[in-house]
Amino acid sequence: MNTIKTSIVGDLAAIQQAQYKADDRLRDLEDLIIRRRESCRLDLWRSLVSLKWIYRYDTLDVLDHA
Repeated sequence: MNTIKTSIVGDLAAIQQAQYKADDRLRDLEDLIIRRRESCRLDLWRSLVSLKWIYRYDTLDVLDHA
């Protein structure tokens, strides 16, 4: 009977340890998603600003030659 209890306790401890590891991995993935989302937003913002300046430059260039 003690062997069965010891086995069950060991199995439960292993399951709990695996759950902790899975929770840690999930938090790591959530952090990665947040960082990548912010990085993509920043890249998009920079691209839009660049396009805005390109458009302004092209518009001014056309007006200068008109």
